[in-house]
Amino acid sequence: PEAVREVIRYLFEEIDLDVIVCAHFIRNQQSARVQQKCGFHFIKETQTKTLCNTVEDEYVNLLWKQEWLERS
Repeated sequence: PEAVREVIRYLFEEIDLDVIVCAHFIRNQQSARVQQKCGFHFIKETQTKTLCNTVEDEYVNLLWKQEWLERS
């Protein structure tokens, strides 16, 4: 989570984004937990075709800059 938090800080403070969208495969609970710890919110479930030509179910999450500022 520490590295992800630094990327979030960079994107909001240096790049000045308003929102960050990310995703993780549903079966990847470690990535899910990191995103939750960093404040990301679930948006939707979808599927994506991987580089290995498989189809994976995934959760898409987002974090608004204003939410992040209020938590910091």
